Amino acid sequence: MKIKVFLLALLLTVGLFHSCDDDDNDSISVPEAVLTAYNQKYATFRVTEWEYEWGYYKAEFRNNGAEVEAWFTASGEWTRTETDCRPTLLPQAVQDYLTANYQGYRIDDVNFVETPTGEYYEVELERAGQPDVYVNVTAEGQPVH
Repeated sequence: MKIKVFLLALLLTVGLFHSCDDDDNDSISVPEAVLTAYNQKYATFRVTEWEYEWGYYKAEFRNNGAEVEAWFTASGEWTRTETDCRPTLLPQAVQDYLTANYQGYRIDDVNFVETPTGEYYEVELERAGQPDVYVNVTAEGQPVH
């Protein structure tokens, strides 16, 4: 009897963990227009994973060790690319802007964002007891709204 209860508990536990898996993109079907657009823009980079997020198809790949995400509409329009960036690589003008406007905050994460209309750094800042702040700043130190 104890073995049956143990096996039942084990099966329920395994089922619970499996049902909590939020990776619902295992069998994502990427439209041909998106694949074509990706290959035209990033032909030399192999996609490690495709995801469908917020109505966009997102290709994840690596470039010189950095994690990169390229976002496309279902019709194949490229909307943006986000590249992980080390805070130490921020241009001086960005660092100066953050220092002047966000004293007491610590840089948590940085992405270099490219869009059809421009480029900027997306900086996530944190401060004890405060909600995280996201700041978009051009390489010249100008805020992006």
